[in-house]
Amino acid sequence: LDEQARGRDWGNYHGQSLTYAAQGYIVILPNWLGFDDPDRIHPYFIAKLQGRTLLDAARAAYRFWEGEYANDVLARPAEAVFFMGYSSGGHAVFAAKDRARAYAPDLPVKGVIGFGPTTNVEVLLKEDPVFSPYIVYAYRDFYGDEIIDPADVYLSYWVPTFENDVLNKCVDDIFVYYSRSARWMYLPEFRAVLYGDRLAEVFPRFAEKLSENNAGLSGGWHIPVLILQGTADTIVTPPSQEKFVNQLCDMGNSVTYLEYDVVSHIYIRWNGFQDALAWMDNITSGGVPES
Repeated sequence: LDEQARGRDWGNYHGQSLTYAAQGYIVILPNWLGFDDPDRIHPYFIAKLQGRTLLDAARAAYRFWEGEYANDVLARPAEAVFFMGYSSGGHAVFAAKDRARAYAPDLPVKGVIGFGPTTNVEVLLKEDPVFSPYIVYAYRDFYGDEIIDPADVYLSYWVPTFENDVLNKCVDDIFVYYSRSARWMYLPEFRAVLYGDRLAEVFPRFAEKLSENNAGLSGGWHIPVLILQGTADTIVTPPSQEKFVNQLCDMGNSVTYLEYDVVSHIYIRWNGFQDALAWMDNITSGGVPES
C-alpha cells in the first residue's frame, strides 16, 4: 500500500500484517485496483472487484509453493484460508465470501473475519456521511455519470469542488474537511429520500448499485464468520452490525459475534487481536467455532 514509503501510516496495515505473520500465518496484503497507479482511482466499495482480488491473492499464495522459489522457504501453507478485513476491508472480505464457491471453488476458505466491517453501503451513507463523497464519485466513475449527480445529493457548498476534493483528500483528511453531520453535507431533499428509505423510488439507478454492492448476504453460507465490534463505534454502529449478524444467522451462517465495551472503530483491530487468533487456531486445528 506504500503507506510506509509515503510517510503516512494512518492504518498501520503493514505492521498489522506482521503481527499475524509473527504467529505463523502466511499473510497477504493485496493492492486494490488503482493502487500504485497515478492514472487510475480505486473504485471504492465495488464488491465484485474486491472479492475477486482477495480470492486471486489467496490462489497466488498457494501457487508460490508450486514454483522453484519455494525450495528455499521452510514454511508450508495449511489447507485453510482466512479473509480478514477492517472497516471497508470488511466489505471486501464479505464480498470474497459471497463469491468463494462460484469463483474459487479450489480454495479451502475456512473463515471470514470482520473488524468493524462496513458491509451495507447505503447504511454507511446514512450513518457517516463523511465517506459519501468517495462513494458517489467512485460509483459515477465506475458505472457512469447517470448513476447519481452530486448536485442532487450535496449542499451547494460542496458541489463546485466536488471532484477535486475527492481526488485529493486521503482518508485521514476527510474527517477535518467534510462534516459527519448529514445536515452539513446533504441537501434537505436528499436527506428526506435517504432517511425515508425512498432511494429506489427517487434515484433507482443509484439504489440498484448500492444494493448490488452490499456484501456478505449472497453466498458462502458454509464459511464461518467472526465479527468483532466496538460499542463506541460511530462509523459502523452496533445496532447496524447486530442487524447484519442476524441476517447472516437467518441465512444459515455460523457467526461468532464479539462486542468490546467502549472501543471505537479505529481500535477494534488491536482489541480483537487475541480473539481473532484463537478463533482461527481453533478452526485450523479441527475445531468448530461457537455460533
